[in-house]
Parts: sequence; structure tokens; C-alpha cells
Amino acid sequence: MTERSRPRPSLGRWLAVAGSVIAFSLLTLFFWIRTVAERRASIMHLQLRELQAGVRSLDEHPPRPSGGTPGNSWEDYGLAFAAIGTIKNPHKLQLVLQEFPDADRATAEAEVSARPEVAEHLHRAASRAECDLPQDASGAEREYYAYNHLTAFSILSARLLAREGHVRKSAEVLLDLCHFGRDVADCSPWTMYHNGLQSLGLAIQELRVSLLSKTLTREDLEQADVRLCDLDERFPRRTRILLHQAIVGGEFLEEWPRKESWRDVLSHWRFGFSGRIVVADAFDRYRRALIRCAELDPSDWLAAQSEIHRLRTELLHAPSCQGTNLWDLSFGSEERLLRTRLRLLRSAVGFRLRGHFPEFRDPLGATLLHDESPDRARVWSVGVDGVDDRGTGSWADRKSKDIVLEIER
Repeated sequence: MTERSRPRPSLGRWLAVAGSVIAFSLLTLFFWIRTVAERRASIMHLQLRELQAGVRSLDEHPPRPSGGTPGNSWEDYGLAFAAIGTIKNPHKLQLVLQEFPDADRATAEAEVSARPEVAEHLHRAASRAECDLPQDASGAEREYYAYNHLTAFSILSARLLAREGHVRKSAEVLLDLCHFGRDVADCSPWTMYHNGLQSLGLAIQELRVSLLSKTLTREDLEQADVRLCDLDERFPRRTRILLHQAIVGGEFLEEWPRKESWRDVLSHWRFGFSGRIVVADAFDRYRRALIRCAELDPSDWLAAQSEIHRLRTELLHAPSCQGTNLWDLSFGSEERLLRTRLRLLRSAVGFRLRGHFPEFRDPLGATLLHDESPDRARVWSVGVDGVDDRGTGSWADRKSKDIVLEIER
């Protein structure tokens, strides 16, 4: 009698076992992904809080001149804003400054001449020991217009003074405006940073005529030299803005998973379909890229451009950054151009004081270059392309080869 064969498991039992294994694996994978997501989200939250603490420290301790007069610059700026606010339709100042065809120049200049106290407030603010924006400051839109109106008012005032022969006073107003632009960029809400740079840039452009005037005395030039040096040493801190950008990016990403559709979720297959892992990865990449931008050697413009381009490309093609616009890193060229013109002015003032050009680093190259002839002297930067074109270019044109400042003998 043959032994009876053991019955084989049915197909249904095999499928049940396989289904149980798959279900267990999926459940395990789900909890593993959830654990990873929670850990990454916790790390992101901690990094965001650290950035906020670092930015708070920078915001609360802006660099100020040693030995400044007691008081807060923003109180004086507030008085200047209030004085300009008495002008009916102060936007007319902007129209005149921008040379609109229908701008009423005579009325605008009369309004400026009638308010000499604005220049006094601005001058006092430049020497204050503190620069703390009041807690009850106006909204961003109002600040935007107030800053622009004060900038236009000051430039028109400086032009009027120069036309009347008060070149020293004209230069003083423009140097005060430089300090205002620096304070707006460095001590006001970070969203006003570029407004501050704009004010600083317009003042530097106008200063070229005043500081090269032969009517300035040696004492006038020495005072201008000290103030230009102070502006250069306490130039607006780009690190502060980069950290603010990282914080805004992180806060945006924290809200992102809550707004996702099913299609968005399915696109996260590389990250276990977890929006929180995607967000944490995108924030980590963006944060490291911005910190790297802040660490770049300021003395090597071309190398910095190349590195920022590489960082932008990495963010642009990172799967976690798709659709976030977090790849849009700034090259910082606006700050470099402003500081280049500032150092050209310092070099020209130094030449007029000492008879030779002091050596300054070129923010767009190695060192500022210069040459002299019997009737003039020139100092120039190699410009944004980093190539020395032997002084071929101009002072104001952003597209010129070199940035050139000429000084008449």
C-alpha cells in the first residue's frame, strides 16, 4: 500500500500568504517613511529657528560709527518724512528726478527750497549712535514711498545747492543721503533692502560732480574722505538678506504640503510620496546654497559668479525644488557695482588730497587701475566682465566695458 501524498497548498492560500507579506512590507514601509518624514521635518524646523535667531541678532545689532552722537537715526528720519509729507503730492519730486516731460520742475524746486529743515534732519541722523527702527513703523507700502520721496528731495536739494555755488553743502547732503541709503538697506525691514541700495546708488552717482569740483577745500576733501571710508567699512550686509531669504523660503515650504493635489503627491515617488520629505530636502538644499553664497570670497568676482551659477543649476534641476522658484539666487552684482563706484570716489578724493592714487581692491577684479597725463588722471575698475580694457568705458553706463572716473588736473 503506497503512502498517501501530502496535499499541496491551494493557490488561494499562496495568494493569501503573498498578500500578507506585501501588506506587512507596505505597512512597514509606510511607518518607516513616516518616521523619516517626521525626523526631516523636525530637523528643518530646528534649522529654521536657528536661522531666525541668527537674523534677529543681525537685525538688532547693526554696525554703527564709534563715538556717534546720542540718539536714534530713525527719529530724525521720521521728522524728515513728516516735513516732506507736507508737500502736496510729493510724487512730483520723483517725476522731476526721472525727467518726465510734463514734470513741473519749478514747483518742485520751490517746495524743496522752502524746507531746509529736511537736510538738517538728514544730517543729524547720519551721526547718530543708534539706528533702531521704531516698533510702530508704517506699513511697507508707505515706507516705500517715504524712502523714495526723501531720496528724490535730497538729490534735488543737492542740485539746487550746487547750482547756487554751495558745492560743499551739496556734497554734504549727498553724503548724508548715502548714510540714509545704507541705514535703509541695513537697519529697516529686509524687504526694503533694495530701496536702500537704490538711494545709496543715486547718491553715489550724484557725488561724482560735487567731489571732483575744484571749489572744495582741503578740509572739505578730508571730511569727505572720512565719510566715504566709513560707508565702505559699514557697507550694507548682504549676509543678512541671504539669511532672510532662507527663512522666507522655509516658511513658504512649511505651508506647501497642505496645498498639494493628488497629482503633486504622485510626483513625489522619489521621496516615498511624502510631501514633508520633499519640503525638508528642498529647504536643506536652498539653505545650504544661500549660506554658501554668503561665504563666497568677496575679492574674487568671477569665481563667485561661477559658483553661484553652479548652485542655481543644482537647485533648478533638483527634483525636490521643482515648482518652488527657490533656484533664483542673486549674483549680488548690484552691491558690487555700488561698492566699485564708492571706491572709485575714494580713490579720486585720495588723489586730490595726496597727489597719488591710494591702492584699493576692485570689487570686480584685483585692484583699481589708474593712469595720469598732464591734463587729467583716470582711475577705473575692470567692470562686470572682469577684463581690463585699459580704461575704455564710462562712469554711469552699466553696459560699458570698464567703469571709469576721470579727474581734471
